[in-house]
Amino acid sequence: MCCQLAHTLSARGYGVGVLDVDICGPSVARMLGCAGQTVHKSGSGWMPVYANANLSVMSISFLLGDEDAA
Repeated sequence: MCCQLAHTLSARGYGVGVLDVDICGPSVARMLGCAGQTVHKSGSGWMPVYANANLSVMSISFLLGDEDAA
């Protein structure tokens, strides 16, 4: 539900951010098409991955070395 709502709102021009902290099976990145990407650390903190121009995603899966590590 979260991913569908986030995708719909971002497609309508709203700025949306999704935080996935499910350590038992982080799957939001996969559902939003961002699997395999990594976050970047900057001077002000971690920079999220963007699924599209209006949809930013931060997921535990971006910080894991192996997809099955969770």
